[in-house]
Amino acid sequence: MNLDDFSDLIQRPDGGVRRDAEERRERLTVPPGALGRLDELGEWLSAAQQSVPVKAVEQPRLVLFAGDHGVAELGVSGRPAGGAHELVRAALDGASPVSVLAR
Repeated sequence: MNLDDFSDLIQRPDGGVRRDAEERRERLTVPPGALGRLDELGEWLSAAQQSVPVKAVEQPRLVLFAGDHGVAELGVSGRPAGGAHELVRAALDGASPVSVLAR
């Protein structure tokens, strides 16, 4: 099975539910954009769960894929070569933003 065939098997978040979640957010007293991208993330999660309001995530998981490769040596990466180790360590120690969010 190729990647395109595999991706066709994945159920996409419900666009109608996402619009419902967006309309609900617009009725709240929080100014638009005050939560940064969390607004968008909440709407996506609501659509993925097919539920407005969004349900609490009971057992969050962090799945991390990391690797060092030669692209950093070409000067096109925002991180130096070997920097993946530091990012992984921060996630394992619970100090990275994504680790904090997963708690």
